Amino acid sequence: MLNDYYEFKIAGHWLPALVNDDFTGLSDAEANLVEDWIYPHLRQLPDMTVAVLFDEGRGFAEDEITGLYADCYAVRLYFTNNNLGN
Repeated sequence: MLNDYYEFKIAGHWLPALVNDDFTGLSDAEANLVEDWIYPHLRQLPDMTVAVLFDEGRGFAEDEITGLYADCYAVRLYFTNNNLGN
């Protein structure tokens, strides 16, 4: 059961890679940026699920992958927190 999440602001053009593992349209350097950003999360949260909040959390903000400002979405990385209730 997924019961906790981290939330990030992510530029819209990264969403296909994060949500569907679809790197089509990204250069090799851009694909490496996404992989370098997500890999530590995957390592720490092996049961992670990615969700995009399309109806809320959208706006011009600092993209957490590049640090550049872009049209961003709130992206949640859901995971099982085995420490809850302990």
